[in-house]
Amino acid sequence: MAKAKYKTKQMAELLTFLKSMQGNHVTVHDIGDYFSSRGISVGTTTIYRHLEKMVEEGVVAKYIVDGSSSACFEYLGEH
Repeated sequence: MAKAKYKTKQMAELLTFLKSMQGNHVTVHDIGDYFSSRGISVGTTTIYRHLEKMVEEGVVAKYIVDGSSSACFEYLGEH
């Protein structure tokens, strides 16, 4: 039995932002700025949690350049 995907307003907004940035790498800071500009209060931990879930689902790629830089994320598309 497949596990149902958990959708929230934040998850939907995050997906909208990532789709609009397809082909570009974004950081959690970029995403936080986007939410702030839309008047949506979302914690950094919540953003990371949603991104990690999307990485597991293969919708988003995660890139780590080195140990001191922030991870970058890129929307790959839904399969």
